[in-house]
Amino acid sequence: MKFTFAHNNFNVTDLDKSLKFYEEALGLKEVRRKEAADGSFILVYLGDGVTPHQLELTWLRDWEKDHYDLGDNEFHLAFRVDDFEAAHAKHKEMGCICFENPSMGIYSYELFSFYDVENIIRIGSIGGLDASLNLGDVILAQGASTDSNYGSQYGLGGTFAPICDYGLLKLADQTAEKKGLPVRVGNVLASDMFYRANPEVFDKWRAMGILGVEMECSALYMNAAYLHKKALGILTVSDIIGDDSRAMTAEERQTMLTNMITLALDMAKEL
Repeated sequence: MKFTFAHNNFNVTDLDKSLKFYEEALGLKEVRRKEAADGSFILVYLGDGVTPHQLELTWLRDWEKDHYDLGDNEFHLAFRVDDFEAAHAKHKEMGCICFENPSMGIYSYELFSFYDVENIIRIGSIGGLDASLNLGDVILAQGASTDSNYGSQYGLGGTFAPICDYGLLKLADQTAEKKGLPVRVGNVLASDMFYRANPEVFDKWRAMGILGVEMECSALYMNAAYLHKKALGILTVSDIIGDDSRAMTAEERQTMLTNMITLALDMAKEL
């Protein structure tokens, strides 16, 4: 018995809009379609004109959905491209890049994989969500929730919870105590969206005990877990989200990040 690949399928709510998108973004064009006699469904198959691979778009008349997000199901399409930079620029212009992590996702993977790095301590700023936080407070990121789909690459049958290495967390807490430096330990949100159309979404994260929002720890912790390495995020509160009056000035950023930096350096001496 031998199986051969046939196609991928995506359900869509707006068939015409989807056809236009896939042709403009990826050069896929309709090669055939099938329509139900009673109008209950339409199947459209798209191809690239080069390979036999096809993408099936399914439109269902009675599929009642008020919205359709990436989180509904785990799907992906993999494309090779002869000019990545041009493709990236085009998709950025179209506004259809849902997630990318060009810094920590790449750098931590390369450090772990290619340079035999065993421990990565990330230091950086974080926007505070917890009302009890003050500017300059230091947070040890025990866990890193995320609103991105970075973890989908692992093909897990659930939701992976990225956490730091306990040994590094314990060392950071002990080192901070020796220095007389108070720290907060808890969960942070790693988000790839710096500016949001709907900032009220942070209220839901705050209700779940999220201390603050940054952009790197989730990808760092996932890479560390996948590669069996160790990682920890040490973060300084630079502003309080939702309160424009509570944010570090440029001058304060030059002096109020020192505690985080010296903590990481003192930890490194013990590793």
